[in-house]
Amino acid sequence: MELKTYPGSKMALLDARVVALAWASMVLVAVVWFARQLLGFPALGPLLPALIGVFFVAAIIHVVLSLQHACPVCDKHPTIEGFGATHEDSKSQAALSGWAGVVLNILKRRQFVCIHCGTHFTISA
Repeated sequence: MELKTYPGSKMALLDARVVALAWASMVLVAVVWFARQLLGFPALGPLLPALIGVFFVAAIIHVVLSLQHACPVCDKHPTIEGFGATHEDSKSQAALSGWAGVVLNILKRRQFVCIHCGTHFTISA
């Protein structure tokens, strides 16, 4: 299997980092809510809206960034899954499937498999 260098490497890496920020903010929302409601730390209350805001801003930035880079083979966006089935070659690339697997692979291995066409890419950024 030959790895091609992804032409939108820097944008894809930034996109993956923004998704990681969104995921982290969701986890922190749950932790802060748990600490506030069940453990009795009411001072953490104002932190919840800020974390929810971070999540929504990161999600919007992710959508914008994911539209800025596309697979050069199929011209589709690797971090936007849609409603169709993903390519067979992309299903085993990470513990997560679909676009989330692409994000995880970009962050962990600096490579990914396009979920639409199955082309293997490396991230050069």
